[in-house]
Amino acid sequence: MKTYDVIERYIVYRRSLGEKYTTSAYILRQYYNYIGKDFDFAKITEAMNMDYLYRGGKKTVTSGWFNKFSVLKGLFQWAYPRLLISTIPLPEHPPKRGEHSLPYVYTNEELKRVFHIAENLPCCESKNCTLYGKCLSVFLKLTYVLGLRSRETISLKLKDLDFEQNFVLINESKFYKSRRVPFNHQVKIFLQEYLKWRKSVSMPEHGEAPLFYKKDGKPETVARMRYFFKKVRNLADIKRTDKSFHQPRIHDLRGTFAVHRLTAWYKEGRNVNDLLPFLSTFLGHDRLVHTQVYLTMTEELFCEANKKFEEYIKLNIELSLIHI
Repeated sequence: MKTYDVIERYIVYRRSLGEKYTTSAYILRQYYNYIGKDFDFAKITEAMNMDYLYRGGKKTVTSGWFNKFSVLKGLFQWAYPRLLISTIPLPEHPPKRGEHSLPYVYTNEELKRVFHIAENLPCCESKNCTLYGKCLSVFLKLTYVLGLRSRETISLKLKDLDFEQNFVLINESKFYKSRRVPFNHQVKIFLQEYLKWRKSVSMPEHGEAPLFYKKDGKPETVARMRYFFKKVRNLADIKRTDKSFHQPRIHDLRGTFAVHRLTAWYKEGRNVNDLLPFLSTFLGHDRLVHTQVYLTMTEELFCEANKKFEEYIKLNIELSLIHI
């Protein structure tokens, strides 16, 4: 049976279970393009799969590597009892996951450079370029100011913007959960100005219309935003100097939002432990521990937390002396 036919059948099966199965389907379609759509599925070997997983010659095991491995494992575990393959062509014991690298935290100055360069990206002046610099800039700004995942931002439709109650509706994101993300008056004005510009370039205005389009009239994609972001990052001269697997990404804008919010709360003298569950809900985390990781991410945040701890200790010592 052809690899294409098996994989498309598997995707239909997963979606019949009520799963959206969007990202995994994308990975599997990349996979059969790599293996060959007409290649005999039963002849796929472990060596072929490892070549696919280590594409580009890099032997680094990242979270992306494990995501692909997990998707392939699901496919072959489904195919094996259906006699579509005689053995599962994956290692029984995959390599150990490397240390999880912390997200990159952009400085305010770096954010200004990124947003400005994105809107004025030189390649957008070319007749062959289908990117609106304005769309890229707004996409990046929204991802940061609302702390969204990049796929949440790119999936926004006009109907998801509520200017009466000031929130955006995130539909069935990670973990198949929907949530409302509130925004302030400044973001409201920013969004309304973008919609005016959007209308001026004749983008569709019905409720189901995506927020971001290309010049050729097709909806924008996360893959394209990531591609052009790399150009922006290089022009902005932003790079990591640690031993991280990757350079600063769009997704790091979300982590930067969280760190900046926590730092502001510390400076305002707010009780961060009490507010952390609200930030977790805002970000769409299913577990509080996923939000707590941001507490130790920057020196500034650590210093602010340490300052509050020292003030707490000093106050308690003074109170103890009063009662002696």
